Amino acid sequence: MGAYNVLSAELECPACQVSSVVRVQFRFGRVFQLEYTLGDRVEWLPNQDPIRHAELEGSVEDPCPACGHDDAWQVCVRVDDHTLAAARTVSRGGY
Repeated sequence: MGAYNVLSAELECPACQVSSVVRVQFRFGRVFQLEYTLGDRVEWLPNQDPIRHAELEGSVEDPCPACGHDDAWQVCVRVDDHTLAAARTVSRGGY
């Protein structure tokens, strides 16, 4: 994935449906291995035009801590008013 940022969030595993805190890789804003949690404001570089609202694609870094699921665990991250507002597991077959 190259450079990315990380969002730590509690998400439901698509395999076992157990909620765990996981690390979600995503590319948005100042991409510099930044660590975020829900509610954090997205950082931007001075030459970037900030985007206030967006839905981003992300993926979980590590296997599920409950069951070990490690098969393309995709996540949708919502940005509202420059803030990481929500994250949800994307079910198989679509975004």
